[in-house]
Amino acid sequence: MQNSGMNNRKTHLAVDSFTNILVVDDHPNTANLLARALSRLGSHVEVESAISGYEALQHIRENTVDILITDMMMPEMTGIELIETINGQDAPSPSVIFLLTAYDSDGVRDVARRLHVKQVITKPVHPEQICELVARTINELKGAKTVSIEAVAPKATQAYLTMPMYQELNISDLLWEVSKKFQPQADIKGQLLVVGKTESKSTVRANEMLLRQALRSLVWNAINNTPQGGTVLLSSEIDSNTVRIVIRDTGYGRPGDIDHALEGHDLSIVKSIV
Repeated sequence: MQNSGMNNRKTHLAVDSFTNILVVDDHPNTANLLARALSRLGSHVEVESAISGYEALQHIRENTVDILITDMMMPEMTGIELIETINGQDAPSPSVIFLLTAYDSDGVRDVARRLHVKQVITKPVHPEQICELVARTINELKGAKTVSIEAVAPKATQAYLTMPMYQELNISDLLWEVSKKFQPQADIKGQLLVVGKTESKSTVRANEMLLRQALRSLVWNAINNTPQGGTVLLSSEIDSNTVRIVIRDTGYGRPGDIDHALEGHDLSIVKSIV
């Protein structure tokens, strides 16, 4: 899938001798391997890596990035969510974005086209193939005289940087929100992602960012480790003074309580296998 990669976003283009590349993958070894391969393109290339969408956003806000290469299936923030946030922020965005995915489909390509991704790259892919593609892209960028395109999307929220440590959260609403976020990934694998019984009055005081990260990580792992056509079920229940979040799936893994279930909060998270 090809796209100009520079539509409807406020972008910048390095006009000096350097091209700045950011590689994002939640597997550090993969990110570092690809970054090292790209760095061999020459002294005119500067390559950095990030292992999460949040780390990538922070880097982009503080540094010039001309080319972004991001994996799609990542916990906490998917590659698609990362690109959506970048496109909506009131700051220069990468001139070109590539999306890596092991679950290529017409649906993924339609979403990528809407987000002005230049190309969807199907994994597994050899680093040298990425290097050849990036080298051609650098030549295209250096041939462009000016790039100044105003963003039409609203300014991205900075909430995850400024939100209070603890606030009132409705667990039922949060489960529905997480389910909606990961529905495209479940659709790609033909899975049924279901929000089951939830307690409507399951309100707790919690750190929203940490709780979202924990839930997204668990749901992503459930989808990733559940076979094609399987089921992932999210639910909640009240046990005494504790709200219990339950994530059940038909995949593999170790059932039982999650050790890092937000100690000190009046809730717990359980993952079990159906």
